[in-house]
Amino acid sequence: MESKDNIEAVRMFLNSSLETSEAISSALNESGSRLKLLNQKFLSMQASLRPISIQNFPFSDVEHGLDSVLCSVSAVHKVFQCVNHLEHSLSEDASSDLFTYVSNTKKLEEALKLLTDNCKLATSWLKSVFEFLQNKTTISTNEVYLLNIKKSFRILQELQAIEDDARLDGGILSIALDKLEIAFHKLLIENSMPLPLVSLTSQIDQQNNATGVEQGLKFPSSLTGKLQVIAERLNANNRLDKCQTMYVEVRGTNARRSLKTLDLSYLETSTSEFEAHGTENCIDQWGKHLELVVKKLLEVEYKLCTIVFEKIGSKAWISCFGKIAYESRIFSFIKFGKVVTERKNDPFKLLNLLSMFRVLNGLRLKFNQLFRGEACEEIRIVTKDLITRVVNGASEIFLQLSEQVKLQRPTCPPSDGTVPKLIDC
Repeated sequence: MESKDNIEAVRMFLNSSLETSEAISSALNESGSRLKLLNQKFLSMQASLRPISIQNFPFSDVEHGLDSVLCSVSAVHKVFQCVNHLEHSLSEDASSDLFTYVSNTKKLEEALKLLTDNCKLATSWLKSVFEFLQNKTTISTNEVYLLNIKKSFRILQELQAIEDDARLDGGILSIALDKLEIAFHKLLIENSMPLPLVSLTSQIDQQNNATGVEQGLKFPSSLTGKLQVIAERLNANNRLDKCQTMYVEVRGTNARRSLKTLDLSYLETSTSEFEAHGTENCIDQWGKHLELVVKKLLEVEYKLCTIVFEKIGSKAWISCFGKIAYESRIFSFIKFGKVVTERKNDPFKLLNLLSMFRVLNGLRLKFNQLFRGEACEEIRIVTKDLITRVVNGASEIFLQLSEQVKLQRPTCPPSDGTVPKLIDC
């Protein structure tokens, strides 16, 4: 049944990706037409400025100004050609050569910024020439030149707006980033499979199964490298939130599905449902499962988060890990421990609390390592509260133990010759 659900989920994802790809292709065609039109206008601007530059004006100032304008315009033209070339390369599928696609996306960002800066510089020089010619009444052809300069102003303004347009929905850069988001999600989906976590019954079993779990969760370096460069590029373009949402959704769902391979129904047991003779087995299972979840499942998720979001900063990966930890039912484990501490005091409860303390103390260093930062603050708070309850509860029972012995004195020894339960504790 679960396999069928997985196939259906993949089918829906592929259909969604196909629809998105068709929309992106259509938008790219429109972007290409707009760029060709701007290129024609740009060439027209160059032609209109050239007659001005070859006139023998008796003004050294305007000659210097026109030389500067033509240099800036030449730079604009070269950058614009680069943008055209990158636009063509980014029309291809991102997954075909991901690292090259990410590299070209970064180059496009840089080219667009350079285009904007050069347009601003050319506009500034052209404005100086315009003001100079406007104030010179001795030149009969000023009106023609002024009209050409005004036309050039409009073209430069359109070229300068390319960067902003590229970032809007349907723009060149926006489409490229959409493709990277699709590739990021696809890579996660294809490499996140539910793990067959099993209840461990011995230290040997624990060691053998641990190796299998770690191998199942580790991603190859080639894959983590792809996820890392995509996340870095999306972050540079203010799309980190969506990137993190996709990451937590996929890895969090994978953690929940992995936990379904364990029988964790006992975690929902209430205080009133606990029986003294049935608690020990539940606590034994609780300890083994908690160690498995923390040391194997969450530790590798923690390492994966740090690698994928390493170049963005600790706040980014700690935030993602904290949400994935929540999906791993860590709070259910803490809640179960709290229920045990709320049982009425008796010698059997003392054994339960000591068993729980052994598990929690053994995980203390791992908890401190994994659950750091603001995103994991609630986990630290509830864990600290549980440890306090366990220690205080055990201390209280120790103080009452002498009274419990007195109450047992009138009791007859077991008829089968076994050790009395209180002594057996």
